[in-house]
Amino acid sequence: MLPSQKDSEPLSRRSGLAVKNGGALAGLRVLIAEQHFTVRMWMREQMSVIGATSISMAANASELMRMARTIPFDIVICDHHLDEKRDGQQLLEELRFQHILPLRSVFIIATAERKYNHVVAAAEFAPDDYLIKPYTPEQLAVRLDRSLRKKKALRHVFDHLEVNDQEAALGACDHVLKRTPRYALDALRIKAESLVTLGRVEEASAIYESIVSTRAVPWARMGYAMTLQRQKKFNEAMDETQRLNDEYPDFISVYDMLAKMHEQAGDYGKAMECLERASTITSSSNTERLRKIADIAEAAGDRPKVISTLKRVVERTRKSSMLKVDDYLTLTRSLLEEERVDEATKVADELRVEARNIQSAEIGTEVAAAMVHRGKGQMAEAKRCLDKVFALFDRNPAEATDMMAVEMAEEAALHGEVERAATLIAKMSVKSALPTRIKSRLDSWFGFGNDAARRDSKSETVSPKAVLAEQIVQSMSESIAHLDEYWSEEIAAKAREKLIDAFTLMPRDKRVINAHIRYNSIAVKHDGTRHSPTTRTDT
Repeated sequence: MLPSQKDSEPLSRRSGLAVKNGGALAGLRVLIAEQHFTVRMWMREQMSVIGATSISMAANASELMRMARTIPFDIVICDHHLDEKRDGQQLLEELRFQHILPLRSVFIIATAERKYNHVVAAAEFAPDDYLIKPYTPEQLAVRLDRSLRKKKALRHVFDHLEVNDQEAALGACDHVLKRTPRYALDALRIKAESLVTLGRVEEASAIYESIVSTRAVPWARMGYAMTLQRQKKFNEAMDETQRLNDEYPDFISVYDMLAKMHEQAGDYGKAMECLERASTITSSSNTERLRKIADIAEAAGDRPKVISTLKRVVERTRKSSMLKVDDYLTLTRSLLEEERVDEATKVADELRVEARNIQSAEIGTEVAAAMVHRGKGQMAEAKRCLDKVFALFDRNPAEATDMMAVEMAEEAALHGEVERAATLIAKMSVKSALPTRIKSRLDSWFGFGNDAARRDSKSETVSPKAVLAEQIVQSMSESIAHLDEYWSEEIAAKAREKLIDAFTLMPRDKRVINAHIRYNSIAVKHDGTRHSPTTRTDT
C-alpha cells in the first residue's frame, strides 16, 4: 500500500532533505503522470518534500502529451501503467520520436513491478531511471540527483544535437571528456554516433575499438560492427554482430542490426525472425520495429503477417502523434488482396476519422476510399475518389508520402490512367532511399525490363507490369504521332515528358529508343529542339 497524504505529511517537515535538494529542484518544471488521484497526490508530496516548487500533474497519456507540447518540462515522473492506451515506455518512445521532450529533460518511470529493471535493460527508449513504488523521498532525491547531474554535464551536447549540429556536438563531447570524465562513456558514445552521421566512419570505429579493448560494453561492440558494415566489411560485421547476440541475448538493438544485415542479403525470413525475437524481449514493442516487420513481410510476400503486424501498429498508434496514414493504406490494400472487404472498409473508415487533423491525410483517406470502392466493384465511385486524389495532389504534391504515391500509381493504372501512373512511378523509381516495402511494390508491380511485355512465367495471364508497360509505350507513340501532325512547342513539351517517363522506366526497351529517334526527326523537320534520352534523375 502507498502511504496516504496524511501519513506522508510529517515528511515535509524533514527540512534537512528539503534544504539539501531544494537548490537543485527549485524552479525546475516537474510533471507527474499517474492515473489514480490518491497516488498522484502522494507522488506530488514526495516531490515537494525534496524541494520541488513547480509541479504539474497529468491523469492520462493524452494530458501528458498535451502538456509536454506546451511546456518544456525539466523532469517527468510517469507511472508505467499510465492508462489503457499507452504505458510509460510507449509514451517515452513517442516523446523522443516526435522530439517533444528535450534531450536535456529527465524522464523517470515509477512502477510497482519489482522486475522492471529487466524491462529497462532491454529498452531502446530507456528512461533515465526508474523508481519502485512505494519509494521514500530519500530514494527519489538520490535518483533525481544522479540523473540531473548527468544531464547538466551533457547539456551543451544535447543542445547541439537538438538542432542537428553534429560538428558542434563533437566539440561539446570533447569538453565533457576533459572536464567531467565521470561521464566519459556517455560522451564517447554520442561522439562516435555523431562521427558516423558525418560520414567519418573510421574515426568512429577507433573510438568503439578503444572502448571494447578495455571494457565489456555491448553498445560499443555493436557500434564497431556497424562501422565494419559501413566500410563494406560485411562478413566481419555479421560475425561480430552474431557473437554479440550470442553473448548478450537481451541487448535489444543488436537484433535490429542483424535483421538489417539479413534483409540486405535478401534473407527476409531471418530478418523477420530477428525482429520478432526483439519484440518478445521487451514488454512494450517498439512501433518502428513493428513497421519494419510489416515492411519485410511485404517484401517476402507474407500478406497474413503484414495484416497482423499492421493491425498492432494501428491499434498502438491510434489517437497518438505516431499515427501514420501509410499504415492504414497498406493494411487496407492487404485486406482487399485477401478479399476481406468488410475489414478493409472499417480500416478506411477509421482512417478518415483518426487522421482528420494530420497533414496529407485528405489524400490518404481518398486513396483508401478509392481502394475500397474498387474492392466492392463500385468502379464509378472509385474513379470519382481517384479524380479527387489527383486534384489534391496537383494542388500540393509535397503532401503525398512515397507510399501514397505508389498506391496512387497503382490505382491510376487499374483505372487506365496510364500517363499519371507512369509519371508517378518514374519519379519514385529514381529515389535511392526507399523502404523495402515500397521497393518491393515498385519491383513487383512496376519493375520494367526488356522482357516487360512477356507473359508471366508462372501464369498464362499477362502480368500487371507488362500491361502497364504496353500502355506506356502506346501512350508515348500516340503522343509522338499527334506531334508529327500538329506540331507546337506545347505538344512537344508533353511528348518529351512521356519520353522521359518511358526512358526512366524502360531504358533498354527498343521501342523507347526508337520513339526518341522519331521525336528528333519530327523536331528537326519543324525546326524544334532535339531531345536526348533523359531520366527523371537527370531532370
